[in-house]
Amino acid sequence: MAHAIMNPEIYSEEFFAVTNADIAPRLGTPPIKREYLVKDWLPLGIGGLLSGVGAIGKTTLAMQLGAAVATGTAFLEKDCKKGLFYYISARTTNARLSTAFTVSRNH
Repeated sequence: MAHAIMNPEIYSEEFFAVTNADIAPRLGTPPIKREYLVKDWLPLGIGGLLSGVGAIGKTTLAMQLGAAVATGTAFLEKDCKKGLFYYISARTTNARLSTAFTVSRNH
């Protein structure tokens, strides 16, 4: 990025242009069939990030997703594959996790 900022003249409109020749070969190919962790919503094998301002329910939502994955039950009324779930947080305390898990379990 710094390179483009320092030398904007090397990145012309032509450099970024997409032509029919770029797209045409892909138009005749069917889309890749994806496997989903949560049907039609969260693809398998792709990492994600849940972020936002504090106290809006990110941890609770993550715990609900984790419980659905761990048990193979629906998440937000969508089918969910059963599997392992890892929750990594730099800030969440054990007390907050316990509260979020209790809320998740009761919904």
